[in-house]
Amino acid sequence: MKASERTYLESLSKEELVNLLCQKDGKIAELEACILKLLTHIKHCLNTNAIAASANEKSLADMSTRLMEWR
Repeated sequence: MKASERTYLESLSKEELVNLLCQKDGKIAELEACILKLLTHIKHCLNTNAIAASANEKSLADMSTRLMEWR
């Protein structure tokens, strides 16, 4: 897949990807590109959630430490 094709696919919304998948008539390369985009989106969401969870855990740990110091 060319970089321009990947950039194009990454710019599509989830709805646009679904529409693109539904329009394809056995074009395996385009289907693979769409699946790659969906997997990339899922990976990004998982990474974002992991970062947020890690930040929340650190924040809770910091608050707990401050509370113990305050006592």
